[in-house]
Amino acid sequence: MLCCLLTTDRRAEIAFLTYVNNPCCTTVRVLDSAVKSDHKAVVAYAGQVNELPLNKRRHRRLFRRRSPAQYATFLEFASTLNIELDNDDVQLNFDTMYAIMLNLLDRFYPEREITVTSSDPPYVTPAVKAQLRLRNCLMRAGRTAEADAIAARIRTAITRNSTRWLRKIDTRKSAKEAWAKVREVMKGKGNRTDDQVDGLTAQTFNDHYAAISTDTDYCAPTRKLTAPDDRCYITEMDAFRTLNTLRQTATSLDQIPAWFVRLGAPIFAARLFHQSLATGVVPHQWKTAVIKPTPKIAAPTQPSDYRPISITPVLSRSLERIVVRRCSSHTKHLTSATSLRLDRLGRRRPPLWRCYLLSGLC
Repeated sequence: MLCCLLTTDRRAEIAFLTYVNNPCCTTVRVLDSAVKSDHKAVVAYAGQVNELPLNKRRHRRLFRRRSPAQYATFLEFASTLNIELDNDDVQLNFDTMYAIMLNLLDRFYPEREITVTSSDPPYVTPAVKAQLRLRNCLMRAGRTAEADAIAARIRTAITRNSTRWLRKIDTRKSAKEAWAKVREVMKGKGNRTDDQVDGLTAQTFNDHYAAISTDTDYCAPTRKLTAPDDRCYITEMDAFRTLNTLRQTATSLDQIPAWFVRLGAPIFAARLFHQSLATGVVPHQWKTAVIKPTPKIAAPTQPSDYRPISITPVLSRSLERIVVRRCSSHTKHLTSATSLRLDRLGRRRPPLWRCYLLSGLC
């Protein structure tokens, strides 16, 4: 293998020649510099050698392609959709609504697969990569107008992802974090959190988290004998305002993403929210969560060295936000140490059952 440095002239676009003793190099590659430079590297191989980067890993990722045409088709169909939930069984109504949402999601936004690599920048998500491939196909076909429109959408998505990625970086307060982001862009993301620790498996974490979150002396409280009143706890406008302002967030085990809930805000969950609060029933879809262990220390060795990050369903988080906002308006006279604070949702979110106990204040 022969490696050398190639220097080009900007004005004349002339490259210097590379001389070898014998014409044995059959595979030649020219590599661009990762930084702004006039130099390029030339790597020549003898024979058909397929050299692959040793640290580059490929993964197949699932994603749902979204386009303005799909949005228009879904909204046109949703305007004619009439969902009837007249059953008094709260769990059955939730099962029906979730079946409808999953059916609509798979019908208008089917899942696709795409290959992503470890060398891709953080802002190149599976959706962005699919758009890049589509833009390249349109450019090769000569459909430049459509390619330019997709390029504008790609630029918007990359800008949004980069802004979210660098939102908490303040160079005036912490230059170390800023340089860590620069190294992540230049050299790739570190794999410290992805390293497998010997003896720690998914079942080990499940057993540990189940043990620390289970109260062996728990006794179920006596159900209230009073009948619920006919007040409307959650109106359609309340549900619409909350769901229509959802931000991009992780998807839980119910497989309903936040963007789809926001898109279908006029037809989703208003009656379910009211019925769940009025009867005090939490559906089983909201009792499960994805737990992501995050290391507390640099070299974790046991399950207690990991902090459990629970990803609950988007709809349950939305209902909690509505209830906490209602309760906060009734607890303004309390001290800051005992009052409910809406900004703690996401850090120390109050459990849903505690919000239901406070529903009498609303």
